[in-house]
Amino acid sequence: MKKLLGIVVLCLLWCNVALTESSLPKCKGSDKTKWMNCYGEYLNLKIAPGITADFKGEFGNVPGVREGQGFGVAYKDGKFHINFKGEYKNNRPFRGSKEYSNGFKFKGEYNNGNASFGEIIYPGKWKNTNFIYFG
Repeated sequence: MKKLLGIVVLCLLWCNVALTESSLPKCKGSDKTKWMNCYGEYLNLKIAPGITADFKGEFGNVPGVREGQGFGVAYKDGKFHINFKGEYKNNRPFRGSKEYSNGFKFKGEYNNGNASFGEIIYPGKWKNTNFIYFG
């Protein structure tokens, strides 16, 4: 049993390292729209009125486009709104986990940035396998 626990812990540690570090070089300069084939980070990027984002991860062959492993967080009016950890493809979530401010979680695959196949977790009150409310 201890051996199994040790293997599980090692696997989890390896997965965490794989998502937080990259073999790509660090991105150079402060203009993220020019970043290519590198690992970079930006904070407080204004996306829309009242919406900002932070991102840490890989950029691919197209300048400024997130491609590969990364972690992104969006804020609405300065408060946490949503995050995504996993693989980005063509600047959108592709495979990984999203968590929303209301506690709703989705882990799986995305089509054009939208959840398509995976596991949905609804936090809240359940009764006899029926979902009652978020909580």
